[in-house]
Parts: sequence; C-alpha cells; structure tokens
Amino acid sequence: MYLSPSQISQWVPLTLLALTSLIAHTGAAPLENRAVAVIPGPPSDPPFQPGDGQGEWDAENPSLKDRARKVAYSAALKLVPANYAHAAINLRHYLDNTGTDFVNQPEDIMNDIPLFKTAVTELAKRQASAAFLAASTGSGATRTFRSGWNVFYSTPEINKEWYYALGGFSYAVAGTVTTRKVGAAWVGDLSYKVYIFDRYNWDGDKSTDILPGITVTDKEIGRLHVVGLAREYAVRGASRVFKVLAWNGKAGSLPGPVTGGRG
Repeated sequence: MYLSPSQISQWVPLTLLALTSLIAHTGAAPLENRAVAVIPGPPSDPPFQPGDGQGEWDAENPSLKDRARKVAYSAALKLVPANYAHAAINLRHYLDNTGTDFVNQPEDIMNDIPLFKTAVTELAKRQASAAFLAASTGSGATRTFRSGWNVFYSTPEINKEWYYALGGFSYAVAGTVTTRKVGAAWVGDLSYKVYIFDRYNWDGDKSTDILPGITVTDKEIGRLHVVGLAREYAVRGASRVFKVLAWNGKAGSLPGPVTGGRG
C-alpha cells in the first residue's frame, strides 16, 4: 500500500500513541531496567591474623630430615581412603610447592555438612530479604547484595574429612533480586552464589593423625613451607548460581540452595 507524505504525517503520531498506551498498559520496564544484573564477586580476602602459618616460605635450607618427611607424607597420600579425598587433594597441592590458588567447591561442603548448608541458607535469607525490601518500590527494581565473610569451623565431630581438608574457613553470599508486582503483591526473582575462602597453612601446635599410626604436628608439616619444600596457598571457591523465581521476599520462605546432595 502506498502512503502519501500527508498520510504518513497522520499515521506516525497515531502509531507513537498506540505504542505509548501499550507500554503503560503492560507495565513494561524501561530498556535500561531490563539489563541482566551481574552477581557481585566475593569480598576482599580476609586480613592475615597473627600466627597465620609457620613463617616465610623458603627462609631456611632444608635438612635431610625435612626431605625425608616430605617423601613420607607424599607416600602416605597414596594410602588415604576415598572418604578423605578432599583432605588428600589439598595436602597434595601443599606438597606440590607451587603456592597457587586452589579450588574447593562450596557445593561439596554443603553436601557433606548439613550444618554448613543451614548456615549458608540463613545468611542468604538475611541478605536477600533486605535486597527484596529495597527493590520493592515504584514499578520494581533490581538490587544487588553481598555479605561480608563469615566463619565456619568443621570440627572432627562435624565432619572429619573437612576438618583435615580445611578446618575453619570463611564463606559469603552475593546475588541479585529483581522485583515486580503480580496483582497487588510483590514477588522477586533471586539469583545468588556462595563463596568460600581459606588460607591453607599449618599454624598451631596441634597434631593430626593422617593415617592410623601416622601422626604429624603442625610444626613438622608447616616447616616444609619454611624450608621451601611445600608452600601455603589460598583456597577459593564459587558455587553455581542458585535461583528462586517469584519469591515472596519473606526470609522464612526462602528454600536452601539445591546442591544435589543429601542436605
């Protein structure tokens, strides 16, 4: 169909009016509000605490006894049972002497330690519900959140494998909440991650049975770092994105993260 210039000048205002009415009727958000919000990364690393580790790496020359101990620990790792796999992997990275960051998955810890999964859920509830409240204004909005580091300690009574693998470690949650109205009620779409952090070191006067009949002290195994035969490192981890759609914003109704485990 051919439209003359005069007809076009009549149709354009009508078309714009129709589009404006459609946006008002459907409550469509402005384009800038439709951008996908990025989940914040983890908080800055926790500060070093007095007494962390046994000292500076490679500060002393290793003795024959030090070298023999490293050989013995490396050999013992081959005999570690499967139910201590995470502890063995972390110790092996220490003995590898690279000092590079190493990943432990938060989902693995949540699956093995229901108490930790509960702690994560409670932290996510507090952070997400506060963000939901802040975003429930006007026609809805998106708010990001990120907690500070919290500390969880896996004692031997809670879980022996993670006691040997990490002991105490830090965890945090971060995410986004986008709110909208359904009828008169506010609902929100929540996405969040769980982060963990730990410094793998041997920093006390404790002793550990790595196998029946094989006991090592923190000073003995930590000395391998001081003489340059092993190296402390940072453990980091970031979970997959956990999503809860059309959430009502009430902390009590937020389910725990679905990790695929028993917890």
